[in-house]
Amino acid sequence: MREGFYEKHGIKVLVGERAITINRQEKVIHSSAGRTVFYDKLIMATGSYPWIPPIKGSDTQDCFVYRTIEDLNAIESCARRSKRGAVVGGGLLGLEAAGALKNLGIETHVIEFAPMLMAEQLAGRPLSDGRRAAASQNRKYGRARSHQQKHS
Repeated sequence: MREGFYEKHGIKVLVGERAITINRQEKVIHSSAGRTVFYDKLIMATGSYPWIPPIKGSDTQDCFVYRTIEDLNAIESCARRSKRGAVVGGGLLGLEAAGALKNLGIETHVIEFAPMLMAEQLAGRPLSDGRRAAASQNRKYGRARSHQQKHS
């Protein structure tokens, strides 16, 4: 950003602080520095980076991360010449990716380390209905230990 951009647009940037609590009813955030921030609208732009689990074979050409439009194009290109696909990660992005693979007509599997889907997003609340719905669409669950490249 250009210098002065945030000030010009009335944006106050707090660097090096974490949001400790967010009270959506009172529209207030408490930070790690003891600051209290009131808001009218809240956008949670937490940033993201792909974390690739240490799974043997995850460095092959048919393994992808899902962050950019280029990633999406590469995944779609590979999916169009595949019969089966697996998504490692049962969070929001993983389930979106699984849905996209399923919509491309390929057999889709979701592999999640946590005992339930969307574990972080749901903070431990069960997702039995969602898991049942996904299972009815031929999605399977398990833990990934390795990946072998196999073309079919």
